[in-house]
Amino acid sequence: MDKRRILWAVLLWTLCWPTAGRTVELVEPVEPVELLQAPILPTRLAELAHETRPVIAATDALQVAAHRWSVPEVQVPGEATLLAGFGLPPSGGSWLLEVSLLDSAGRSLQVDSRTVSRAGWENFALPVAPLAGQVVTLQLVARPIEAGDQGDQGDVGAQGAQGDPVDPGEVLLAAPRFLQKAAPRAKFKNVLLVSLDTLRSDRMSAYGAARPTTPRMAALAETGVRFNTARAPASSTPPSHMTMLTGASPCTHGVWGVHVEDQPPVDLESLAQILSREGYSTQAVTENAFVGAPWGFARGFDSFLEFKGTPRADGRIAAPTGLGPRTFAAARQALRELAERRFFLFVHTYQVHAPRRPEEPYASLFPEASAAEAAGTRPTAGHNPADHDIRRYDQLVRQLDDLVAGLLDELEALGLADETLIVLTSDHGEAFFEHDAAGHGFWVWDEVLRIPLILAGPGIPSGAQSGAVVGLQDIVPTVLDLLGQPVPAGLDGRSLQPLWGPDPAPESIHYAETAPGGVRALSSRRYRIHREGSRESDIAFDLSLDPEEKAPIPVGNWSDLPPEEAAELDRLRTLLDDWAAKCRLQRESADKIRIKQVEVDPLRREKLRALGYVD
Repeated sequence: MDKRRILWAVLLWTLCWPTAGRTVELVEPVEPVELLQAPILPTRLAELAHETRPVIAATDALQVAAHRWSVPEVQVPGEATLLAGFGLPPSGGSWLLEVSLLDSAGRSLQVDSRTVSRAGWENFALPVAPLAGQVVTLQLVARPIEAGDQGDQGDVGAQGAQGDPVDPGEVLLAAPRFLQKAAPRAKFKNVLLVSLDTLRSDRMSAYGAARPTTPRMAALAETGVRFNTARAPASSTPPSHMTMLTGASPCTHGVWGVHVEDQPPVDLESLAQILSREGYSTQAVTENAFVGAPWGFARGFDSFLEFKGTPRADGRIAAPTGLGPRTFAAARQALRELAERRFFLFVHTYQVHAPRRPEEPYASLFPEASAAEAAGTRPTAGHNPADHDIRRYDQLVRQLDDLVAGLLDELEALGLADETLIVLTSDHGEAFFEHDAAGHGFWVWDEVLRIPLILAGPGIPSGAQSGAVVGLQDIVPTVLDLLGQPVPAGLDGRSLQPLWGPDPAPESIHYAETAPGGVRALSSRRYRIHREGSRESDIAFDLSLDPEEKAPIPVGNWSDLPPEEAAELDRLRTLLDDWAAKCRLQRESADKIRIKQVEVDPLRREKLRALGYVD
């Protein structure tokens, strides 16, 4: 059994299958919803129609009547919008839905109602600025109605698709909260974070690649700051994305994706949780698999939409990638819905991930292959040789650039470009036999760690570049710093804003690891140390002379170097020792309090299989 199969065996053993046709309730720590900065309703996460939202967990916090739920004594803040909603079960019938604010005499002050005939989530957003300062009762109504019912207030039941009565108790109540306008101290009103899974920076024309793969991303870089030495903390999707969204290293958050119970600590807040508390509307559009709710990624998001792919009659997903057009269409729609609010939108796509099947007109691009590319396309057990064709990769990168362009065009058309911080990055790269291996996940070479990182928006200098060593852990503190928000203590990253300011920032060190106790790497601007297993296995690379990491310097040969170089390597080696010890202690502590999930849905499992992660 190869390393990949061993790694994922545990995941397969822990998968449970939910009942068909029901919502998937994700077991999460019960936490309050902050309505008016005051926690009043405990919540859980629930998934319906591939979209996860925080929902009210216990009705004993509400005043409940037939099909009605009331929250009394709610004070309306100034310049706010009330966000609420319902999750409707498959029924075959129609529903009367209503969200209203009532005065002390029960009179409606603000109301929105509609009749819907589809399962899934139904959103409500009520402008409540005229009611600022008033104490009201929030009332939520979800009443099943039959054909011919004119919406009277009688207790009328609906018939489901098979003639069974529909229980209104199956309705999920999306946790209501107020969204407030931007604080005047912030340069930016909104944040758009785009993660382009498996995109290595050196295949982008924005980073100097010979092929014109990313003209629009290159133009974006010219309007902002491009970081030329950005690296991921791991060469796999779950740990890198959790670092991207929390500012914590994989040692701190513990999310590797190997086990279903991998989740970040309860007290580690994500960027979505922080901004949600500040009155932002928070939404995510992802493509499932490892960037999913069971690993804690949905925390803090009002809406976490996952595209899982459409299975065939045999239950298999034929094309796990290629969902980019649909994903970015949903992201553009999200921008339109969010245009009147202060928002954080996270977009993630597997568009360039294997298996690689570019379609026209992109499949005809870049017909000439270099000798190196031809040599790099070789068969390996269990893989389609086409997935090792770097031309196919470049073709998909070119398509990805067009998808990003459409999202940026939507932002501009809505008049949001001048008030939105744009962060564009990736979670890891991809190997094409530069070191006799293809893919990602098991190595710490730069082809799997070097990623793009571009920041653009008002106040960020145009055309700036930085060669400083930076990483995904720096995104959260940078975003919070630019928004004028305090950066939580204890994060592993730092704000990058000083790197484009007048005062130079101190040199930083970057750490990476393939898996708990796996291959590790420590990088400075000049040197990198690889460690596989024991300290005695250390090898070093002088990146100033050997950027492709082809000429390792074994630890036994360090004494042959000039004294100042040997001393610097010894210093870095000590830092690697300290980091490895810290990681070991953090893992031992986290394993004692790990939050365990109870189920991963079968479509997610199938997506993981189609992406090559499980058999």
